[in-house]
Amino acid sequence: MKKRNIFSWIVGILAIITVIVSAYFGLTEPNLNSGTSASRWSNQNSVSQIKRRGYLRVAVFGDLPPYGWVNSSGKRVGYDVYLAHRMANDLSVKIRFIQVNANNRVDTLNSNKADIVLANFTVTPERKEVVDFAHSHGVVVEAELGKLAGVEDDVKVDAANATYTDPDQAVDFVKRTGVDSLAIAIGTSHGAYKFAGEAKLDFDRLDTITEKLEAAGFHNFPIVLHGASAVDESSVETCNKYGGKIAGAKGVPNEMLRKAASKAVCKINMDTDLRLAMTAAIRKSFGEKPEAFDPRGYCGDARKLIQELVEMKIKDVLSSTDSMK
Repeated sequence: MKKRNIFSWIVGILAIITVIVSAYFGLTEPNLNSGTSASRWSNQNSVSQIKRRGYLRVAVFGDLPPYGWVNSSGKRVGYDVYLAHRMANDLSVKIRFIQVNANNRVDTLNSNKADIVLANFTVTPERKEVVDFAHSHGVVVEAELGKLAGVEDDVKVDAANATYTDPDQAVDFVKRTGVDSLAIAIGTSHGAYKFAGEAKLDFDRLDTITEKLEAAGFHNFPIVLHGASAVDESSVETCNKYGGKIAGAKGVPNEMLRKAASKAVCKINMDTDLRLAMTAAIRKSFGEKPEAFDPRGYCGDARKLIQELVEMKIKDVLSSTDSMK
């Protein structure tokens, strides 16, 4: 698939969807390739933990008929409440409800106060305004749909709360917001510790999203991967050789990134690789030249290593040499 040029300006809209809709079925056997909402439960350990605990923590609204509210008898009722009971029944566990509102539902999930939030996040006119405003000033907009595990700045998401991008939601989101590119979740994660075992990306999901966008009239629509650093071994080894303690770091193999770049993926974020390269060069400089204190020296070494790394990525991984011509 033909790739678009690299964007000059990007405004990110984080559409972190923590929604489980009534298409829920078969939660007891999550399947990452199923394409249903059950695939959102992408970590089997989370289900196992709930079973061991003996109850499911479900966050719902308490004043929003017909989805979730408390009736005159003090009983919690509604579509979401019914669905929550179905999930708990399928898991053979009890249920504990946590009442939330539109302002605290995401925080409730991210702070691990609930296992699941039953709520729907609509594409509001206000969210659409961000795209319209950007476009009116010649700025393209990149959005993220799904939730990556790992740590980015002050945001931390554990594996149990990570969600893969739903292909149908991806198409609907692009239609209703008008974004120019979409970052999807197919198994990448932020940071230097991306995989505990074998590295795996859900390329079938990538293909499905691409095909559905094509069918909906979005030809050659640019797909983005966040959290896709390879965590180059040479940088990790240098860091550790000169006093670092970066044990067990593991990223996305370059061959997987090459495969992604050969498909609809036109932009791959790999900030961790740059951080590691810079740290490695500075650590090496301090180790070999302990008398040096001029930042122009060791920062120069860092810039040089980063440049070499970026040139290698452009040429050998992304195959995007001269793509701006």
